[in-house]
Amino acid sequence: VVENSPTGIFIYRNGRLVFANQRFYQMVGRAQGDLVHMDVADIIHPADWPMVSEMWRRRLAGTGASQDYECRILHAGGEVRWISGRTALIRYAGEPALLGNIQDITERHKAEQALRDSRETLHRLSTRLMSAQESERKRVAARSPMSNWPRRPRS
Repeated sequence: VVENSPTGIFIYRNGRLVFANQRFYQMVGRAQGDLVHMDVADIIHPADWPMVSEMWRRRLAGTGASQDYECRILHAGGEVRWISGRTALIRYAGEPALLGNIQDITERHKAEQALRDSRETLHRLSTRLMSAQESERKRVAARSPMSNWPRRPRS
């Protein structure tokens, strides 16, 4: 079941990965033989590693850290990918460990960024349109024959 999972599954203990399924290796672009030499900090984006390592430390200590997270990983080919992860506290070889499950959400992040960009562009265009409309109203009002008529004093 684990080897046929569409998500990456791993076990993290004592600062190291002690198990990962084939999908995990595909997601990070590494071979199974690399596990022995693999430091998790080399896989997770340096800007995200402090958050992830602190969360995992707290989970292992049982202090109630969130089990869900999103972070960037560094694919062996140099590409940055987004993942959604979830961890569960387990016992592995008699010691506390984390059972992790990751899913690639890079395309979702790209779509969300494109949506944010288009909303920002729409907002800028809307602001420019309103400004142009106001300028046109002022221009038309200034050229109107009614603008030159004398005003009657109010009683």
